[in-house]
Amino acid sequence: GDFEEAVEAALALANRDEVQPTRVLLIGDAPPHFEKKGQRLTQHAHVLETDWEAECDELARKSIPLYTFQVGNNAATAAAFAKMAASTGGEAKQLNSADDLLDVVCMQALEQVGGSELVEQYRAKYMAFSYTS
Repeated sequence: GDFEEAVEAALALANRDEVQPTRVLLIGDAPPHFEKKGQRLTQHAHVLETDWEAECDELARKSIPLYTFQVGNNAATAAAFAKMAASTGGEAKQLNSADDLLDVVCMQALEQVGGSELVEQYRAKYMAFSYTS
């Protein structure tokens, strides 16, 4: 198979959810497919119904930031995740441990329910991972 992942499909699901998300978290170790909508994937007998750029554009249009979290050190993944996050007003970060993932999920949930004050309280008490750039 190919190295790239079906990121476009995941983003399409987020864009078409009945309840509009306030943010999208994407965790992965490989970049999205680079083919565009309507093109055949080079390693599969599958034609893309959408592409990651179109889905990021839709997230941005809806003011839904995409936060990307890379596992591993692949340069193509880092570049793609940074571009996707920036295009939606989100952020791209590296995940190095389970503690990093726990911090990310907790801070996103706290931001959703209580805003930055709860996030700062969490950081002060439990922080293992700096979420700010």
